[in-house]
Amino acid sequence: METLKIIIPERMTGQRLDVALSEMLPDYSRSKIIAWI
Repeated sequence: METLKIIIPERMTGQRLDVALSEMLPDYSRSKIIAWI
């Protein structure tokens, strides 16, 4: 299993976590990211 360390930039403050992560990780679908959360 791969471990990722992600720092959400200040410009994304106030966004939902799944939305921010999907912008930062375009190779993964938002539904996949939601499943991780």
